[in-house]
Amino acid sequence: MRIIACILTLPLLAGMAAGQCKARAVSYGQGSNLTVRNGHVALPDYQRTYTSSFTRGFYFQAPAKFVALGLQVPDEKNQGFQHVALYKFNAEPPAFPKTVPGVPVFYKEKVPSNRIIPILPPVVFNKGDWVAVIGACSGTSTSRLYNSYGPTGGFASKVLGQPVTLYRCGMQANLVSTKGKFNIWSEKKYNVCRIRLFLGGQQGSIPALTTTAKPVLGTTAGLQLTAGNMGATAGLVFLGRGRAAISTVFGKLLVPPPYYLSFVTGPAGGRIALPIPNNNVLLCAGPLNFQGFFVFSQGVTMTAGVEWFLGN
Repeated sequence: MRIIACILTLPLLAGMAAGQCKARAVSYGQGSNLTVRNGHVALPDYQRTYTSSFTRGFYFQAPAKFVALGLQVPDEKNQGFQHVALYKFNAEPPAFPKTVPGVPVFYKEKVPSNRIIPILPPVVFNKGDWVAVIGACSGTSTSRLYNSYGPTGGFASKVLGQPVTLYRCGMQANLVSTKGKFNIWSEKKYNVCRIRLFLGGQQGSIPALTTTAKPVLGTTAGLQLTAGNMGATAGLVFLGRGRAAISTVFGKLLVPPPYYLSFVTGPAGGRIALPIPNNNVLLCAGPLNFQGFFVFSQGVTMTAGVEWFLGN
């Protein structure tokens, strides 16, 4: 593969004993989103996955009128498919074990998890409406659902710049088998389930580029590129050598040209697999530097940099 040839052309990092050559991956610098809107409501960091036939989500009260444009369920366990429902209530969902009948204003199932699902037609929420989102991922079989959990308790977020608190909600049922039509409850003290809800005019988060598997010799290293906004034409990742901080109108280039390789993902991002040769000559090789980009009609968003050193 081209990545193998590329690595072999890179100079080795001198002055480090072989016993110290552990594979390393670090993030550096700061990404940017200076021009693009239609972002998702900020979520807590991923903590763990809840696996069950039941389905979880979050809810909040709309602080202002907004338009819901898209949804995406994080798929940390790489199951491949996402299922999600959006609800509108006149009152706060009651605390468990009490429930309220849930009939989604939008529902979608069995969509590849690397895509942002457009809400068609878009759904308008008015100030004071209660908004709930429930979703999970699965493999080809939907009997076992994978819910992406954040920490316990409410999470302080913002909608169109106004503060909101996200709280946990859920159903004691399988979202897919019920098509989202089931009784819904709330539990404010427990884990918020993470689902990306994209809004018109919402300040988007900075896109992310993360290492999913370190560059260990003889293995396949990995990167995950994740969009902060919907509506991108494509995602890109460039591979170069060394760090930089070159100012542009859209943010800073954190990897200097020339670039050895470029990778193209879908508009929501995706996973990149990089086979690392099992050759001790490559112990301590590096740095390999990566930066991700999303291309929009309004401009470009940029991730922070990722730096790798090959090792064992």
